Amino acid sequence: MMPEQVDGMQGIWLVDTAMYGVPRLSSVYLVEGERLAVIDSGDMASWQSVHGAIQEMGRQDADVSFIIVTHIHLDHAGGAAKLLRRMPQARLAVHERGARHMIDPSRLMASVRRSMVGAKESEEMEPAPENRVLAVRDGDVLDLGGRRLRILGSPGHAPHEICIFDEKDRAAFTGDALGLYLEGGRVVLPNAVMPDFDLASGLESIERLRALAPGTLLFAHFGAALDAPGTTDKVVGVMKQWEDAAMSVAQGAGIEEVAPELRRYGFQQIEGLRPNQALHEHIGRVMVPMIAAAYEKHCKRKMGMI
Repeated sequence: MMPEQVDGMQGIWLVDTAMYGVPRLSSVYLVEGERLAVIDSGDMASWQSVHGAIQEMGRQDADVSFIIVTHIHLDHAGGAAKLLRRMPQARLAVHERGARHMIDPSRLMASVRRSMVGAKESEEMEPAPENRVLAVRDGDVLDLGGRRLRILGSPGHAPHEICIFDEKDRAAFTGDALGLYLEGGRVVLPNAVMPDFDLASGLESIERLRALAPGTLLFAHFGAALDAPGTTDKVVGVMKQWEDAAMSVAQGAGIEEVAPELRRYGFQQIEGLRPNQALHEHIGRVMVPMIAAAYEKHCKRKMGMI
C-alpha cells in the first residue's frame, strides 16, 4: 500500500490501514528524518499495511529507529510487536505507564475482552521484548536526525496517552487525545471510552498541546487537520457539548436515561458519515455506545454517585 504524503509536510506520510475493513478509520504515520519513525501501529492485523508502505517508500526495515505508540489500546499498539520483530534497529517507545503491558499484554487483553465489542474473537497481541521497549515521559525527545519529536503526556482518553510534537514542521500527532476527526472534519466526536475517560484531564491536555502552537493536527482517526487552532476549538466545543447533553438528561429524566439518550444524540451527529457506509456503520455500532457509556460514568462521578 502506497502511503500518502501529508499536505505541506515534507517527510510525513499517512497510511490508511483500513482497519476492520473500514477505509478512512485508522491512520498510521511514517515520519522521516535521517532515520524513520512509525507512529502507532494499528491493530494486530494492520502491521502488513504499515510494513508494505515502508517498502513502497523505498525504505528498509533497518531504517526504522522508533515505533511510537500514542497509547496501548489495541487499535494503536496491537501490531507494534509484530513490526518490531521485523525491524532490527527499532525500539518501541510507549508511555511509562503502558510499557509493562507491551512487554506482557495478558492483562491488557483480558481487559479488552471484558469491555470491547467483538473483542472475544480478536487475535492475541504479541509481547514486545523488554530490552527493546523504551518507556517515555512528558518532555522526552526522540531524535531522528534532522527531525526531533517531543513527547507530551496527554491523559484524558487514557492515562498512558501521549501526543507527539514534531518540532521541524510544528505538527502534532494527537492519537486519541483530541477525539475522532472523520471525513475531513465533517464529523468530530469525543473519543471517550471506559474505564479511564477523564474529561477534565483531557481538556487540560488539549490546552497544553495548544500552547505549543502546532500548525497541523494529525489524527489517528483520521488524517490531517491543517487548521490546528480552529480544529482545536471545535474539538473542545464538541467535548463540552456532550457533557452538557449528558448532564441535562441526568438532572432531568435521570441518570438511567443518559446512555440511551446519548446514543440517540450520537446517531444524529454521525449522519455526515453516511457516504462512507462502512465507516458510518462502524462508528454507530461500536463508538457511539462506548462514548455514551463513558459520559454516563462521567455524570455519575460529577454528581457524587460513584
